[in-house]
Formats: sequence, C-alpha cells, structure tokens
Amino acid sequence: MGMFRTTHLAIWVILAGMLVASANRVDASPILTLTSGASTVSVTDNGAGDLDPTVGAITFLGSVGSFNVNTATGYSYPVIGSTDTASLDLNSIDARNTATGTASLTVSLTDSGFTQGLGLPGYLEWAWAGTITQGDTVSGLAYINDGSTITTGPLGPFAGAFGPLSSTFGSSGTALHPALVSPYSMTISTTISANGLASYSGNFSLDNTLVPEPASLFLLGTGLIGVGAFARRRFRRAKTQNAST
Repeated sequence: MGMFRTTHLAIWVILAGMLVASANRVDASPILTLTSGASTVSVTDNGAGDLDPTVGAITFLGSVGSFNVNTATGYSYPVIGSTDTASLDLNSIDARNTATGTASLTVSLTDSGFTQGLGLPGYLEWAWAGTITQGDTVSGLAYINDGSTITTGPLGPFAGAFGPLSSTFGSSGTALHPALVSPYSMTISTTISANGLASYSGNFSLDNTLVPEPASLFLLGTGLIGVGAFARRRFRRAKTQNAST
C-alpha cells in the first residue's frame, strides 16, 4: 500500500511540474486600436473607453475619423486561450456614411507577455471572414512578435474587392514559427479602404498552437513507465500468492 501511494504521489508531482512549465504569461493587457487618417483611438483592457469590464475583453463604440459608426470587440486571455495556446479574436462592424472622397480605417488587437512554450516552435492558425460593400477593399494582417522582432509575419495581406452590393469573403491557414525566446506578443489587424460609402463586418482570429515540451513529455513518459512496472510487479505477486494457495 505504501508503494501504491508513493507512485500516485509521483504522478501528481509530474503533472504539477507540467502545469508550472506551461505557465500562462507575465502581466500584460490587450490593446484595441482604431486609426483613420490623423485620428487614433487606443483602448486598453479595463481602461478609458472600454465598455466591457471583463478581464481579457475590450469593447469600443464610437466614431473614428470619417468612419462614424464603429463597434469593435477584442478578446484575449483569460476569456479565450489557455495554458497551451495564446489566442486573439477581433470582431468589428464599421461604417462610413459619406459618399465623397476616400478614406481608410485600421482596426487592430495586440496582446503581449505570453510565455507559453518559450524555446519551442509552434503553429499560428488564423481565420478571417466577413462582408464588405461594393467598390471597397479590405485586407488583414497577423503577426507574432518575439521581443521587438517579428518572428512570423505578417501573415497576409489577405485582400480583395468584393461586390456587386455586399459579398462575403474568407481566409484561413496555418504557418510554422520558430522557437520563441522571450515573452512574445501577437497582433491581428484589418484595414478597410473606402471609396465613398463603406460598410464592413468581420471576424479575425489567431491562435498559437504549441509543440509539446520535450521535458514534459519525458517526465510524463517516465511516470507512465513507472506505473506500468509497478502494475506488473503487483500482478506477478498476486499470481504467485494465488498459486501458493
């Protein structure tokens, strides 16, 4: 019985070590930014202009430049993502009701301080879809930044002109990134280029899916080998006792 308890304790120690090894991130807050011409609005999670008190969620409602209607919501950890993945999700509805001149609007979401899987390669998975009015264009970009260096990216630009009145568009894919060596950040952005009136609605998501840590796999494998050996010893002992009786 003592050996059985010891083995179970070892398993819990291994699992606890794996959880510590995949720590979430250092303290950081997502930032939602909208820029049109000389006008820029930047909203930090739970800062001025954030209409959502939830940690990890930002909602902005208002005008930026000549884009008079904008509703943008960004999500990051701990609303989405986990100890195994860093995730961003950006929803945006934007409109420009003037029929003269051209203008552009860029909506972006950035979060930093992620530490999951440092020293390991991984995969960026993105998905982007929405609608845009006739004659206007929209493009999307995705980045993962290792310190001040763009490790992978930009992914894109994904762009197109859509019509005749309103058309759906979409793009998705995966890109391998090299090992990360410092707390990193991820960014996703959409840029709407309007020739007069504009109406855009879209969703952009980005996930960093990590390769399992070799050290954690080794520890888990060692623990499972130990459990198997213990089970075999118990089986042989029980078989011997049954034979003697």
